[in-house]
Amino acid sequence: MSSYDDWYPSSYLKADDAIDNAMDLTITAIQQEKMQDGTFKPAVSFKEDKRKLVLNVTNKNFLVQLTRSKDPEDAIGQRVRLVAVEAEFQGKPCMALRLRRIPSEPASGAARRARPPGKTTGEELDDTIPF
Repeated sequence: MSSYDDWYPSSYLKADDAIDNAMDLTITAIQQEKMQDGTFKPAVSFKEDKRKLVLNVTNKNFLVQLTRSKDPEDAIGQRVRLVAVEAEFQGKPCMALRLRRIPSEPASGAARRARPPGKTTGEELDDTIPF
């Protein structure tokens, strides 16, 4: 069965797109876009999805923190995770999209300390705490 979304696809991502699964994406551009109401807002383009993210102040602040720069060009090529979170809009609960860091992979090789076989974390800590 089809839905209206299939007939009228959106050019922009919405919270419903990430409620069940976070989206790991690569930023390819941030440009001003004309909205339906005639205003211009920045929109983030991604390599993995043709839809864009309208950039609100919260997500802009995240990109500034991530890149340590106020220049949108410095966000190009950054990998980010797009998640749906509970938020409020005009005092009412809603879902909103937020950009997050992608958790780094665990260290490999010698940098990662293996737990001795058969020991729990607590037992391992007991071995390292002098009494």
